[in-house]
Amino acid sequence: MKSLIVALLLALVSSPALAGSTVNTSFVKTEGPHAFNVRDLVMMEQVSDPQLSPDGRHAAFGVRSADYAANKGVNAIYVLGLEGKPVKVVDKGSAARWSSDGRSLYFVAPTKGVAQLWRVDLGATGGSLH
Repeated sequence: MKSLIVALLLALVSSPALAGSTVNTSFVKTEGPHAFNVRDLVMMEQVSDPQLSPDGRHAAFGVRSADYAANKGVNAIYVLGLEGKPVKVVDKGSAARWSSDGRSLYFVAPTKGVAQLWRVDLGATGGSLH
């Protein structure tokens, strides 16, 4: 019986169209220690699509984070040096792929509502990013 009540409550919270208005999340604590809740799940960053550079010294990967106020996801591309070098944010976009020489990274990013292919030069001469 408890599981049925929990399922119904989750259905009502997750579908504001049924409730006729937006969901009030003011009851959800966001600071300090608290039980894991729906907002925590939505706000978790999602790492995806790792791509190893041709020389094997860097990895590019996508990170999707949530813009809770705007009710949308934001994609970004990060490059990590696999020899202990820090992470570098390349741009907002997704589907990153390395060029054959490892000096550039190609990715898809929207401009004025249209998805376009972009290239960013990472200056990976000798395997070092700057």
